[in-house]
Amino acid sequence: MIIGRKPKMNLAQVLFESCKTYGDDRAVVFEGRTYPFKDIDEKVRKRALWLEALGIQKGDRVALQLPKSMEFLFIHLGVLSIGAITLPLNPDYAPEEVHYYLSDSRASLFVTYKKGFERNRDLVKGIQGMRTFLVDGTSA
Repeated sequence: MIIGRKPKMNLAQVLFESCKTYGDDRAVVFEGRTYPFKDIDEKVRKRALWLEALGIQKGDRVALQLPKSMEFLFIHLGVLSIGAITLPLNPDYAPEEVHYYLSDSRASLFVTYKKGFERNRDLVKGIQGMRTFLVDGTSA
């Protein structure tokens, strides 16, 4: 630790601080929809609580294989807010690539969508301790 330096902040912490000042102001416009700071903050906090309920802790790795969406952003910021690490995976990765990244990173949770899970089901099921959650369904 270097004396006199402020601790580093991550993006989730910056969002929480910004919400205090800019709560009703526009933070993001995605696909024509406006998201104020307070709405994003609320959704991120809900995702963080969900992750904690699943047992995700500081330093754990959470793999996200989702298309570009606000849900990706909410979960990613939720992961950061509890001190865990996001492993973003391209939805177009081949099953062998997904297996490699999940195994090599020692991710404890794989968040994907039904189509992505169906493509990767056999290889993901073979990873010991891997839990999977489908954003457009339920746990797999």
